[in-house]
Amino acid sequence: MFPIEPQSESGVEKGQAMFGRGRIDITLEKLKYIRGDTISGTVTLTLRKPVKARGMSISLIGEGKTRVTTPSTGRSGIPAYATTVTGTARFYDSEQQLDGEKEYSEGQEHYLFEMKIPTNVLDVRPRIIGGIRWYILAKLDIPHGLDVTKKLRITIR
Repeated sequence: MFPIEPQSESGVEKGQAMFGRGRIDITLEKLKYIRGDTISGTVTLTLRKPVKARGMSISLIGEGKTRVTTPSTGRSGIPAYATTVTGTARFYDSEQQLDGEKEYSEGQEHYLFEMKIPTNVLDVRPRIIGGIRWYILAKLDIPHGLDVTKKLRITIR
C-alpha cells in the first residue's frame, strides 16, 4: 500500500500514488486570497508514458449550491405542492492555457502561472446555500480518454 501524508501548505499531497496515465500537482504561494490578488503557482505534470493531448490548462472556478422552488397547481388551479430542485451552479470559470496540442513526454513538466482575481468577482452570483467554493483546476485534456486533472480548494474573500 502507498502511504498518503496529509496535505502540505502548498496543497500538494506528498507520497501520492500515480494511477492511470499520470498525475498533476499544484503548488501555490498561499491558499487564502482577497479580490484583486494574483494567484501564483506551479503545475507539475508527471506522465507514465507519452500521451497526445489537446492542451494543458489552469482554471479558477467558483461554485455554490443553489435551490429553486417551483409552485405547482392542481386540476382546479389550486396550489397543490411545490417542487424544489437543489444543484451546483458554476458562476465563475476563468481558464488559462499553459501549453498547446502536442504529444506530451513521459516524465515531469513544470508550468508557472499567474491569474489575477477580478475585484468584482463576488459582485454577481446566484443565490448560494452554504457559501462559495473556490478552487484551482489543472487539466491535461486528452481526446477520447480520461483527462488528467487536479483540484485544489482555495479561499477568496
